[in-house]
Amino acid sequence: MRTSPQLGKHAYGLLGLQLVLACLPHVLNLPWPLLLVAGVLIGTGFWRWKQAYNALPVAQTRLVILVVVLATILLAWLGSFPLEDVAVAILIIVTCLKWLESRQLRDAMLASQLNFFVLLTQFLYDQPFWLGVYVTLCAVFTLRNWLILAHPGAGRMLPGRYIGRLLLYGLPMVVALFVLFPRLEHPIWQISTAAQTAQSGVSDTLSPGSLSEVVQSAAIAFRAEFSGPRPPQSSLYWRGLTLWDFDGQSWRQNAFRRQYQRPPIESSGQRTDYTITLEQGNHRWLYLLQTGLNVQLRERGWFSVDDEFLLFAPPDGRIRYQATSGPRPMERLDNLTRQLALALPYGNPRATALGAQWAARYAAPEARIQAALQMFAGKPFAYTLRPGKLGDDPVDEFLFQSQKGFCEHYASSFVFLMRAAGVPARVVVGYLGGEYNTVGNYYIIRQADAHAWAEVWLDGKGWTRVDPTAAVAPERVERGIEQVLPADSGLAIQNTRSAGWLREFGWIADNLVNQWNRWVLSYDRQRQKQLLEQLGLDGDTKTMVRVMVSVLSGIILAGMTLLLWPRKRHLSPEQRLYEQYCNTLARKGLTRARHEGPADLAARAGAALPEHQAQIARITQLYLRLRYQTTVADRQADLQQFEAAVRSFRP
Repeated sequence: MRTSPQLGKHAYGLLGLQLVLACLPHVLNLPWPLLLVAGVLIGTGFWRWKQAYNALPVAQTRLVILVVVLATILLAWLGSFPLEDVAVAILIIVTCLKWLESRQLRDAMLASQLNFFVLLTQFLYDQPFWLGVYVTLCAVFTLRNWLILAHPGAGRMLPGRYIGRLLLYGLPMVVALFVLFPRLEHPIWQISTAAQTAQSGVSDTLSPGSLSEVVQSAAIAFRAEFSGPRPPQSSLYWRGLTLWDFDGQSWRQNAFRRQYQRPPIESSGQRTDYTITLEQGNHRWLYLLQTGLNVQLRERGWFSVDDEFLLFAPPDGRIRYQATSGPRPMERLDNLTRQLALALPYGNPRATALGAQWAARYAAPEARIQAALQMFAGKPFAYTLRPGKLGDDPVDEFLFQSQKGFCEHYASSFVFLMRAAGVPARVVVGYLGGEYNTVGNYYIIRQADAHAWAEVWLDGKGWTRVDPTAAVAPERVERGIEQVLPADSGLAIQNTRSAGWLREFGWIADNLVNQWNRWVLSYDRQRQKQLLEQLGLDGDTKTMVRVMVSVLSGIILAGMTLLLWPRKRHLSPEQRLYEQYCNTLARKGLTRARHEGPADLAARAGAALPEHQAQIARITQLYLRLRYQTTVADRQADLQQFEAAVRSFRP
């Protein structure tokens, strides 16, 4: 039986290096005990490599004991880990064990194949732009090592040439499969991690301090691109949820109202078309500008009667949607909604009395609104991230004691005062403003842009937005939160939006990420269907399969034609002259056979043409000397003699 070649120490080290590179991003994904098991195995492998690799025997007993101990630890923690994480960790551990026992070439080849599967598991957690580049480079490195193992005597130039050709031949097929392969509505398998769920940002409950914690993060919530002229910064109120119910501490949605679907509405005002790429989160609502009139994902959710767009289920990952917004047409406030917009819980007696005093003093609701805004604009009130804790009557304590708060304090107390004054009001949460990326021409809305404002009902105008934060800190609305709070407030966004070349570099990097999300991650079933319809084809699955098979067949046929097409030989000067000499003999019936060398041809031609035997011998001698014996110094002279001999040969 033929044995496999032994594996050298250098090749063993390369196997370990490619394994470490493949496992490195999993530090962000897998629990630490599972990473510890893999780390111990990798450390053991490198200890073997650092020692005399060829001199160390296969320590089967020690290896079995180590695996048993590690397996025991793994099983002890099995109950507290998701099974998906355990499956990925087991694949990594198996790959590590295969690397540890590699002694022959066939073991190394199998370890390299397992390494490709480890690289693919990275995309089960997330698919950012940098990870795609990283995995591609690691795959190229693994393929390079594989080619060197399979062809050890071919030299260092072989992997680069083969990898380049593989990429060149495989790229058209990859593009065709990506564009035409039928897309599923949901991923086959995606792992939900704590890091992903932590990106939800704004929640469906608003209480004192809730948004103060959200704005501490500079993570991106979504990106927005406008089809036409972009609106001014002060009008970028990204609506998320409408909150009605107040229990004295927190505001929440009304479960009764969110169940009812809003009928389609038509706005006679100016419309705004835009596209939003929403980062991954665990919430069931989308963000829209002003009043949403239409959303591309109508089959995945509905408009509630409070102008919220609610999804049937949280998105599986990043979601991209086109939307149209505009002014809401006039409507009538029914009695049930009016009662809901005036409801107040027990407590906060001073704020309740102040609202009643305004109701008695001012007949017009607009005057009561101005009274509240003028109070907030007074000197005692301040806009801060550290307002302090509030007690059982948070509205009273904020308005008459601390007078320091964030946007949720002002929105909550303003709505409470308006309800106490007899003006229907509600709280809206979402985001305000954003950073405009001049490189990609879109807005970047971060968690630090989270905001809460109020809406009041005015007869003849309908629901009208009122932002009490603008009375306290108008710079927050006009220029952003980083322009209002001091430099020592601890906001991470202040470093992100700092001026200078670093900010420009950040825009370039974010634009690359946005293009990746737009053309790769957001290429779903609906966009695939739209593309085929633009090409004049039906977007059903059967049509996509037929088109895909046809395109792939054409690519394969073109590749085979390219490979099998006769290529022009690159001949040296002496080879071209010798071909001319052979053609002269062929015209005399002395055609050179494919297996016939120069000496054999000379012997046969000399016997057939005895009067030219000396010329034939001279031509053959010069040709062999040019091909195998001539030095650089003598080459030019020999080449001139050879050319003269061939030209004078006329049998």
